[in-house]
Amino acid sequence: MWSGLNCKDENGNPLGGCNYGYDYEDNDKTPLPTTSSHGTHTAGTIAAIKNNKGIIGVAPQAKIMAIKFGFNTASEIKDIDFAIQNGAKVINASFGGTTFSQTEFDAIKRFKNTGGIFVAAAGNDSTNNENIHRYPSDYNLDNIISVAATNQSDNLATFSNYGTTSVDLGAPGTNIYSTEGYRIFDENFENVTPPSIGTKFTQSGNNTWGTKSIINGSNKVIIGDHANWGNYQNNIFSTIESSVINLSGKPDSYLNFEYQCNIEEGYDFLGLLFYNGTSWNIIDVFSGNNSDAKEYNLANYTMNNFQFKFIWITDESNPVSYTGCYVDNIKMIDSVSSGESYQYMNGTSMATPHVAGLAALIWGTKPNLTYTNVKNVILNTGDTLSSLNGKTVTSKRINAFNALTALTPTLTLVKNNTFVNSNISRGATQVKIGSYILTGTQFEAVDISSLKITLSNTSGYTNLILKNGDIPIANIIPSPSATGDVINFDTPLNIRKFNKKILDVYIDIGNNTSGTISSTMGNIVGTGVDTGSTITSPADAIGQTMTIVYSTITL
Repeated sequence: MWSGLNCKDENGNPLGGCNYGYDYEDNDKTPLPTTSSHGTHTAGTIAAIKNNKGIIGVAPQAKIMAIKFGFNTASEIKDIDFAIQNGAKVINASFGGTTFSQTEFDAIKRFKNTGGIFVAAAGNDSTNNENIHRYPSDYNLDNIISVAATNQSDNLATFSNYGTTSVDLGAPGTNIYSTEGYRIFDENFENVTPPSIGTKFTQSGNNTWGTKSIINGSNKVIIGDHANWGNYQNNIFSTIESSVINLSGKPDSYLNFEYQCNIEEGYDFLGLLFYNGTSWNIIDVFSGNNSDAKEYNLANYTMNNFQFKFIWITDESNPVSYTGCYVDNIKMIDSVSSGESYQYMNGTSMATPHVAGLAALIWGTKPNLTYTNVKNVILNTGDTLSSLNGKTVTSKRINAFNALTALTPTLTLVKNNTFVNSNISRGATQVKIGSYILTGTQFEAVDISSLKITLSNTSGYTNLILKNGDIPIANIIPSPSATGDVINFDTPLNIRKFNKKILDVYIDIGNNTSGTISSTMGNIVGTGVDTGSTITSPADAIGQTMTIVYSTITL
């Protein structure tokens, strides 16, 4: 995590230290999740450390700056400006909507002007962003990378948005396993035998609650009237009540669950209640045809005897048949516990941190790259997928290995034994004795100070030439020697001057040259954009001698 020791607010004013970030929803210096593990999950995908527990992130040495906002533009802008003031390089934006905001656009542009990359989720509506734009992913700013989600089969996820000009590429976003806070309470009913409600709840009233496998024939849920799923009974009042849960000293806890209802609107209900120590409070009521994943902060229930319960209520009649209501994946999270839990989640929100993590990984490898360099590496090195053709700008899904490989230039030592005797005579000029082929994209200079070319058993040759295609880039005139010379270069060459990524080595044969020509070409060290990265020939070429022998010619 980023320490926040010398943090500044969105205007650059010192805050006297922050706890790893800032919370612009609750306006404090401790950005803890209070209703959802969404941000914790994305952070784990980016930078979870390797500790033989759970998962490892894409860039485990990256520092996470946790910044929380209240799902309104005003606090989001403060988040972005906080990131700018505190030196963030990558923003992961696993959120979005359909409303264009000029202030949001301007904030992301300010981040661009500091050299930052903004990685944004394309959306989970299964729609074309060319028709209905999603923001911030669709803003016309070249520091934004818009991300679609793919599944384990490398297909576009069924929920993912797409767009041939608005969505850049895909990344894994289906069944992503990552971090969440510690689970104080957890029930998904997969270990109960239907219609049992398990051991974590008791029921009262008409006792109609029960479990059933209704999703894909396997996943189990708990239903208000399990025996009559599809045409529930009238005049029912039935509850399930949780076991007692100790929330004392746990003000940063929250309750999550998923539900689905198809019931008579305004007459039949699914309700949620919390126990406050003396009585039950109605927290939420659901009616009609709807479904959602719900989240509830428990800061006001820090007691040692907390409970919650669901109520199923129906009236005396239904004009038509309705299915009923079910609840699933009930869990209570303590966001500050030292314990750990993990969960699977789906969404372009889960795809986006894979790309943000890759950006961090690239920048960690090559800190001097610009945001344009980093974005181009990500977009150009992915794997082309037919499922993304016509769905994204690049038709690619990210590939971290390819991206990092592209950062490391390689040299291939090419033997040249193509010359015939008739080509060689005293006075011959620019006889090619070998080549270095340069591959890789993200480097600027090749330092040839360690290049050693040995010409043995010769004397009287004129000079040694390095060329790039048809362009001479170095001309060395060594001192003649009967036993041979070792030619050393000591001048770095700027790769941007190269028309072709090749270094050809030539020798001019002087009129007084004698002996047999042979050469040994050594390795080259390339600076890349950060001085000191080593570029060497492949293992099978290192130390090999490039020999050209003209046995019938006496020079």
